[in-house]
Amino acid sequence: MLALRSVCAFAILYGVYGQTTTTAPDTTPVATSNGTCCACTELPETGGQRGGQQQNGCPADLACQDFLCAEVNNQCCGRRWGPQCTAAASAQCAASAPDYKTCCGCLETDNFGACLFDEACSTLVCDHDAFCCTSEWDTVCVSQANAVCFDLEPPQCCGCSVQSNDIGCAVDPECEAMICSADSFCCGFDENGEAVTANNVRWDGQCAQSALDICTGATTTTTSQPLLE
Repeated sequence: MLALRSVCAFAILYGVYGQTTTTAPDTTPVATSNGTCCACTELPETGGQRGGQQQNGCPADLACQDFLCAEVNNQCCGRRWGPQCTAAASAQCAASAPDYKTCCGCLETDNFGACLFDEACSTLVCDHDAFCCTSEWDTVCVSQANAVCFDLEPPQCCGCSVQSNDIGCAVDPECEAMICSADSFCCGFDENGEAVTANNVRWDGQCAQSALDICTGATTTTTSQPLLE
């Protein structure tokens, strides 16, 4: 399958200090390593000096630090704990709350595939739109997550908005039927209903664009589908 969305449509994307009784204070942060990331949501101070170096990593929660540096941006550990690192930490912190609702922490775009902090949401969305896990969490993925978070009707045809070498769009038969009723070539038939044997018959950019137009509301439809399950 071609990993291309037919048109252009970030994952939401300091410490506890102890002191010794030696002549100089020990400013090594005490790590809690609880993995919730709630201690890593603020930018560290630079020390008030020109060109002061910001802290890299989040010693206050080593489990969070290791996860974000591996999955979000290794510069969070290699260079500084910057805005992208704190934004990701905030998302993880929110997702760890007892009253967290599925997909409500997945409402920002991300250059990485899947919603890192909500496996259940990733499964729900990517079962319908694999692009969201294999390529990036784009605005189309966000719109689907938004529907789950707020118990809304999900947008239609989003899972068919990616070009592929397949004939038709098996992941969403209802969408396939809608698109192919207007453009039978997408399902391998000519305007007379005869099977097309040409090698270029596939769910091409035009088919994917038609699906994306429905998904984003550029084209309205009169059919509906159940909430993501």
